Amino acid sequence: MAVAYVVGLESNHRTGDIHATGLGRKNGGPMRFIQGILLLIFLGAVGLFAVQNTDSITVNFAQWRATGPVALLAIGSYLLGMLSGWTVYSFFTRSLRKVSERPVE
Repeated sequence: MAVAYVVGLESNHRTGDIHATGLGRKNGGPMRFIQGILLLIFLGAVGLFAVQNTDSITVNFAQWRATGPVALLAIGSYLLGMLSGWTVYSFFTRSLRKVSERPVE
């Protein structure tokens, strides 16, 4: 069975950068499979954590108080961390892009 490999170059018209668009199999290949397996392992670990940690805890922050299962508060903290990390990453990416732009002559 023949496997088609897709290799291409893509140009960013604003910056003039050229980079490879895809090195690998047409449909994602083995890397896609490995990512799927890792996702299933992660979801299994989260499910196991949720089943084993059903005790309620209370979190206090200033005048705010939240009571809930350990797993729910851990998942909420994880999601808030993702949101804040995405915000910081976007801020720095945008700042670096503005600093590295070529001045218009």
